[in-house]
Amino acid sequence: MFGRKLALMFSAGYIWLNYSYPFFSHDAHTLLWLLVVGPWILIPLGLTGLAVATPPSKRLEYVVWASFVPAFGVAVAVFYVTDRYQLPILVPLCVGSGAALDALIAAIRGRRAAAIALAAAVFLALLAWANRPLRLDDGVAEERIRMAERLVTLGRYGEAEDWVRRAAAVYPHPGVVHFRVGQQLLVHDQSASAISHFQQSLAIDPGQPIVEYALGETYLDGERPREAIPHLRRALEAGVRPDQAGYDLVRALGAVGDRDGALRVLRTVTPARPDDAERWLALGQLGLQLQEPGLAETFLRRAVSTNKALAAAHSQLGLTLNLEHRWTEATIELEEAVRLSPREADPHIGLAVANANLGRLADARVHILEALRLDPASEVARRVQEALK
Repeated sequence: MFGRKLALMFSAGYIWLNYSYPFFSHDAHTLLWLLVVGPWILIPLGLTGLAVATPPSKRLEYVVWASFVPAFGVAVAVFYVTDRYQLPILVPLCVGSGAALDALIAAIRGRRAAAIALAAAVFLALLAWANRPLRLDDGVAEERIRMAERLVTLGRYGEAEDWVRRAAAVYPHPGVVHFRVGQQLLVHDQSASAISHFQQSLAIDPGQPIVEYALGETYLDGERPREAIPHLRRALEAGVRPDQAGYDLVRALGAVGDRDGALRVLRTVTPARPDDAERWLALGQLGLQLQEPGLAETFLRRAVSTNKALAAAHSQLGLTLNLEHRWTEATIELEEAVRLSPREADPHIGLAVANANLGRLADARVHILEALRLDPASEVARRVQEALK
C-alpha cells in the first residue's frame, strides 16, 4: 500500500479532495484550460532535469536541495495522497524542468548525441509512467452533481437537468445522481420534478428503501396518498425511518378510506425516541382521526407521562375521554390543559361538553363563552353553545 501511494505521488492523475481541478479546468469552461503545463509534463521533465543537470561543483548542497522531492513524496505517502498535497512537490520540479531544457539546449549545441538520446529515453519512460491510466476518481462526476444541485438552488432548472444527464453518464451509481437532485428539487418546492427523478432513481436501482421513502413522502405531501402507499409500505418494511414512515403510511391509508389497514399499521408504530412526547401526541391524534379512542388514549397517556407540561397532550386526552363518556376523568385532563395554556379554545369546548354531561350547565356555559371569546370563528363552539341552549 505504501509503495502504491508513493507511486501515486509521482503520477499525473488528479486524486481529488473537496474540489476537482479537471472539472473546473474543462467542464466548467473556466480559463484554467489555458494552463497546459501541469503534473503530466512537470513530473517526467522535472525528474529528468534533477538527474541530468547536477552541477559540477557544490554537489552536496545540490543533493540537500534536491532531496526535498523524494523526502516530501515519502512524507505525504505516509499519510494521505491527493492532488492538493502533491502540489508543493511541483515547485522544485519546475526548477528541474527548466534545468532539463537548459541541458538539452547545451547538448544540442555541443552535438552530444549520446547524452541527448539517454536523456530522451529517460524522459519518455518517465512520461509514459507518470501518465499511465490510474482508474481513480478525479471528482468530475461528483462536481457535476454539485453543479446540478447548485443550479436548482438558483432556480435554473433547465441547466440543472443538463448537468444531471452529464453526471449520470460518468457517475458509477447514476441512481444516486437522480436521488440527490430530487432531494434538492423537493427542498425548493419542485415536487413534480422531484418525483420524476425519484422514479428514475428507482428505475435504475429498484427497491432502494431510502428512495422509496422519499417518493412516498413526496406523493403524500402532494395529496396523492394512493400512489404514496406502496412506497411508504416498502420503506417501512425495510426499516427506513420506521416512526415517520409508519406515521405517514397511516395518514395515507386513512386518506384513501382504508381505516382497518391504517389501524393495523398504527398499532405497530412507536416514536424513534421513547421520550418524544410530541410524537406520542401526533400518534394519539391519528387515533382520534381514525375514531379509535382506546388506541388514542394509549398514545396520549404516554405523551402526558413523558411531558406533564405539554398542554396539547392533556387537551387531546381530555377530548378522547369525552368520546368514551368518561366525563369526570376528562374534566381533570381538560382543566390541566387550561391551566397550562389558558389561551387555547379547545380545552374550554371539551370542558363545556364534560360539564354539561355531568349536569353542571352553568359551568358548561362559562366555558363555552370563554371558548368563543378565544376563538370567535369556532364552528364547534357554536354548535355546543346551541346544544346548551
